[in-house]
Amino acid sequence: MTSANALQAQDPIFSLFESTAMNFNPSHVGNEDYSRISVGYRNQYPTYKSPFATYIAAYDFYLEEIHSGFGLMLMHDNIAKGVFTTTSISLAYSNNIRLANELYIRGGLSLSYFNRKRNPNGLIFPDMPYFNGNIAYPSDYPVIKGNTIHAGFGATLLFRQFKAGAAILNIGGKNLSKSALISLPNPLKVTGYIAFDISVIQRYNSKAMKEDVFIVSPYVRYIRQYDFDDIDIGAYFDFNKIFAGLSHRSDTNFKNSTFVAAAGFRTKHFNISYSANFGSLGSQSRYVSAHEINIILKLKNKESERILQGIYSDRQPSEYQRTRTYKCPY
Repeated sequence: MTSANALQAQDPIFSLFESTAMNFNPSHVGNEDYSRISVGYRNQYPTYKSPFATYIAAYDFYLEEIHSGFGLMLMHDNIAKGVFTTTSISLAYSNNIRLANELYIRGGLSLSYFNRKRNPNGLIFPDMPYFNGNIAYPSDYPVIKGNTIHAGFGATLLFRQFKAGAAILNIGGKNLSKSALISLPNPLKVTGYIAFDISVIQRYNSKAMKEDVFIVSPYVRYIRQYDFDDIDIGAYFDFNKIFAGLSHRSDTNFKNSTFVAAAGFRTKHFNISYSANFGSLGSQSRYVSAHEINIILKLKNKESERILQGIYSDRQPSEYQRTRTYKCPY
């Protein structure tokens, strides 16, 4: 929603969280089998002439010796072909603490630099077009820039197949809403989720150990920023190398409704996934409101074939933890 003096909006919200986990909760840094490089692209409202385009790239890894994960993330958000742009650079750190047998908590910290820019010369108003089709652009509107640094922290609780986490992001720094020309609200963001894995089909491998063949992973995810909130309820269906997901996303008042369908393919060395959002706007018919694609390249750690719970070197992993790889998007 915009006015002459205000712009009110959330940060970009991604449908595929596996490669954008650092953007959601810094405690997810270093949770993978491998160090990873991820790139992603999201095109929101593609049927409009000036869609929302977001680009993201990240690298994270885990150091076994200090039970810690580290990550770097770059993100660029472009609204209305450059009218509003945001570029951010984020660093994140996580550390694992064992609370009890098979019960762990991971804490995470993040520090982010934001550069926001508004270029009103890209806006076109009804009285601007000439009869010959040319556009009269205002010449007295300067390009306005603002810079700030925000901190964030989060935590994730893990117990066997169960996971839950929460984070508070965009803490402190300069509130760009105090600039009459930038006019952005206080960016404080709160996130939370609950997820768990249900093993539907198992089999014994060549080492006489059980391994999962088909897993269903239901989840609930929540984000609140400024006066906007977003609740996502869905599940992922994992068939080893192939996975799919379905979810319903809306605000807590259920005034806006979006369905998300996702699918992907994974190997030991890379993941590729795609999602499409199907939303509705008032009385209009249903339309595709967003496309998103992510690619993850996996780089081997010093210890080959590490699985999620295997990153905790202070004990011998259980049978479940030796065979269950980390495939849920959280």
